[in-house]
Formats: sequence, C-alpha cells, structure tokens
Amino acid sequence: MTWTGKERRRFPRSDVDSLCMAPMAGAVKNLNGHGLGLETWDPLRIHDSFVLTIGQVGLQARLRCRVIWCRLVRTEPTQGDTVVSIYRSGVRFLEMGES
Repeated sequence: MTWTGKERRRFPRSDVDSLCMAPMAGAVKNLNGHGLGLETWDPLRIHDSFVLTIGQVGLQARLRCRVIWCRLVRTEPTQGDTVVSIYRSGVRFLEMGES
C-alpha cells in the first residue's frame, strides 16, 4: 500500500499527553473512538489483551484493550551510562464480553 498522506480514520484522533496508566508504566499519547496510542519502556505483545487504567486518583477509567501493533520509536539516555528504549503501541478498545 502506498502512503498518500491522507489518514483514513472513522474517528478523529485527539492528542493526549501523559495520563497515568496501569498495568504498565508509560503514557497515553493519543485517543480516538476505537483505541489509543501508548508509549512504554517495555514492548507490548501483539494480540495481548489487558485492562488499562488511565486518569488521576479520584478520576480514573478502566478500559479493556487489545494490542494491535508495537514498535521501537527511540532510545533515551538516563542517569549514568544506561539507555532506555521507548516503544509506541496502538491498542483497540474491546467490547464488553470480547476477549
């Protein structure tokens, strides 16, 4: 498939920055009606399902999700001589009862 420069989305994507999340450490980067984009230090396994908690204490949402894609996007230096890998993943929201 050739990239035409035009996205074919059913729902517009909204940029979001650094909401807290569980079960993995990371950040929600964007959100739409079908799923969201995550940045994590650890790669997510494609097709894995999990319950994601986003928000802040007192205002949280728990969402059932499935990993659609995951790729390494960059590395960043940390304290000392270590480097951390940053992964970007796309996850799809699951319907109730879907596994």
